[in-house]
Amino acid sequence: MQENIQIITGKSFSSVYIIGDLHGSYSLLMQELKNLNFDFHNDLLICNGDLIDRGVENLECISLLEQPWFVTVRGNHEEMCITGQFDPSIQD
Repeated sequence: MQENIQIITGKSFSSVYIIGDLHGSYSLLMQELKNLNFDFHNDLLICNGDLIDRGVENLECISLLEQPWFVTVRGNHEEMCITGQFDPSIQD
C-alpha cells in the first residue's frame, strides 16, 4: 500500500497550490495559473481529483498527469469513468 503514498515537502518548491474539481476546464485553469504567476519550473499544483466530466477539455486535463509540476488523487468522476467500462448501470 505504501506505493500509493507520496510525501511532498514544501521545501522542494517555491510555492504549492491546491485546487479541486477541474471538471474538464483546462483553459480556465491555465488562465488562473497565469494570473497567479505560477512558475512551472519551481511551483507545484496539487489537485484533489475530478479532473474530468462536465467540461469540454477533459483530455487536456488528463494530459496534466504527465506534467512534473502537477499531482492529483483519483476523484469520484475518474472512478466512475474507470468503473463505467465494466458496469452498464453507470456507463452513460
